[in-house]
Amino acid sequence: MAWPQASDYPLIADIRRRIAAFIGLLETHQEPMQILHYFPGGECKPYFDSFVAGSRHLDFGGNRMLTLILYLNDVPLGGWTEFARLETSVVPYHGTGVMFKNLNDQRLQLETSLHG
Repeated sequence: MAWPQASDYPLIADIRRRIAAFIGLLETHQEPMQILHYFPGGECKPYFDSFVAGSRHLDFGGNRMLTLILYLNDVPLGGWTEFARLETSVVPYHGTGVMFKNLNDQRLQLETSLHG
C-alpha cells in the first residue's frame, strides 16, 4: 500500500482537483489517496469505508461520505469489487472506476456499501 501525497506528485494533485470538481466538494474534504496492489490469489474481505455512530474515529475529520475506486490496470481474472448486499460486482478495467455512497441521508452507515 502506498500513500502518495499531492505535494510530491503533480499527477496526484491533478486527480484530486478533478475529483473535487466532479463531486462538488473541496479537496480539503478528501483523505490522502491510497494505492493498493493485489497479487494473484490475493483477497479483500468485505468491509465498510464508513464508521458507525459513536466510533472514536469520527473525532478525526468526520465520516467518509463517498468512496471512489479507480482501476489502474486490467485484471484478466478476478479482481472485481463485490457488493455482497447488492449482489453485484464491478469488473476492473484500466482507466475506469466506481464511486459509491457510504452514508444514507441521515448520515448513518449505508449497509449496501459493504464491499470487498
